[in-house]
Amino acid sequence: EVAGVRLMSGATVILSACNACRDHARMFDLTTAFMRAGASAVLMSMWSLVDESTTALMRRFYSHLNAGKTLPEALRAAMLQMSGRLYGEELDSWDAKDTPY
Repeated sequence: EVAGVRLMSGATVILSACNACRDHARMFDLTTAFMRAGASAVLMSMWSLVDESTTALMRRFYSHLNAGKTLPEALRAAMLQMSGRLYGEELDSWDAKDTPY
């Protein structure tokens, strides 16, 4: 189905569903199809996801994107926030560019 889709130039495709891409062959096929359809980036999970955690991560991710961060910066910042949430730390003020790695 993706082969017949035409995306806006530079579109980012995000598949955050449970088991969106469990094997490398499917990941490659989906990525290739979306890139041929016009996507500039494809972000997907290769692991089973818990609905509540995925929702929280994606909300943070989109919030960082809307604030002007790049795709990698937004994902990293959201992951750091989730890490802090899971381990009881407050990492909301951290920024991807401020970390040493």
